[in-house]
Amino acid sequence: MSLTDDWKARKLKEGNYYCKITVSPEIEMVYSGAMYDDLIVEILAEVPSYGNFVELTEKVKKQEKEIAKGDGIIGKLLKEGSSFRTKNNKLRGLLKECKEYLSDVDTYFTKNADEAVLLLTKINEVINDN
Repeated sequence: MSLTDDWKARKLKEGNYYCKITVSPEIEMVYSGAMYDDLIVEILAEVPSYGNFVELTEKVKKQEKEIAKGDGIIGKLLKEGSSFRTKNNKLRGLLKECKEYLSDVDTYFTKNADEAVLLLTKINEVINDN
């Protein structure tokens, strides 16, 4: 059963309830002992006690802190992802350079060894770049 059905059957405990009524677009608060059956469209929830309200407020504050921590972690991960993307692009560029350099095997073996050292130095710079 819904709260509305329980209201109409007089099964709800005594207290205040939030509800939608026919004469107002706003959410209204009504007392369970009052006779508003002809006006009530839907009973939404029991109005919480002050203690319950304070408890819920504390829970919300804890959740907000957890969300802030999560936002910080997400920010770090996005920054890391950007860094990895940059490194990946550098490595792709080096691979293209290596492909061109190594594409002609005969030329590769006859070229000066200094070119190979320079290429290895560039590769090491990218790999070791933090």
